[in-house]
Amino acid sequence: MNKILIIFSLGLLWGCSVNGSTDSVSIKHAAEQDIVGKWAAETHCAKFGKIPKKLKTSPITTELSSLFFRTKTSVYACVDDNDK
Repeated sequence: MNKILIIFSLGLLWGCSVNGSTDSVSIKHAAEQDIVGKWAAETHCAKFGKIPKKLKTSPITTELSSLFFRTKTSVYACVDDNDK
């Protein structure tokens, strides 16, 4: 079951773009898949022992990306667990 979940998650991330630092992360993802953005933020922030706090999400844009046509960008702050 875990292998299926990992393969499914990797499939969803195709076309997902992650840019971040120890304090924040910006994820460009398919417009209909907010959960992918959240999962990518959790994964990124966990590298620094932090958790993501959503700051904003851009309006939906239409463009040709590697897999998706409608995308949006979600921005998260990486905060300590007690700062959430």
